[in-house]
Amino acid sequence: MKTCRTCKTNFEPFKIQNISSAKCIKCLHIKPLKRKITAKKRTVKKKKRKKKPKLRPIKFLKRDLDSVFSKFIRKRDKGKCFTCGVVKPEKNMQNGHYVSRSHMSLRFDEKNCFCQCVGCNVFKNGNMAEYTFRIKDKFGIEHLEYLQKKKEEIQKYTRQDYERLINHYKELI
Repeated sequence: MKTCRTCKTNFEPFKIQNISSAKCIKCLHIKPLKRKITAKKRTVKKKKRKKKPKLRPIKFLKRDLDSVFSKFIRKRDKGKCFTCGVVKPEKNMQNGHYVSRSHMSLRFDEKNCFCQCVGCNVFKNGNMAEYTFRIKDKFGIEHLEYLQKKKEEIQKYTRQDYERLINHYKELI
């Protein structure tokens, strides 16, 4: 006695017979067709996946904009520290923010950012007393009020905003 490959029933083989009934023969003929159809579906899905463009995550665009904007500020101020006045090569200077970078409304505002040396920006935590005095002396008290008002606003940048600003500051550099 042998068992059928498809339905697992016992049968008496006739010469080289592997299938027990006509029903199993029909199933065997249908199965290859199903496999061909599913194979076609898989290739169609793969083609659709390949056509979708890969977009960079927004956090990388934000990082790129930070870098380009910082280079722009250092080049604009010609490597002169806003708070202590020391002049160094631009690559050794930093982009100092009067209002913290955590406030997105002022993070990329040219009126909030000035070139600072590492000593003032890092070791003296921005040298805020001198920074305030310099801004007040250069622009007036109205500018400080403007920065405080703008600080309270909520700013949400989109992918297009980041890309537009990156291209704008690259052109200015």
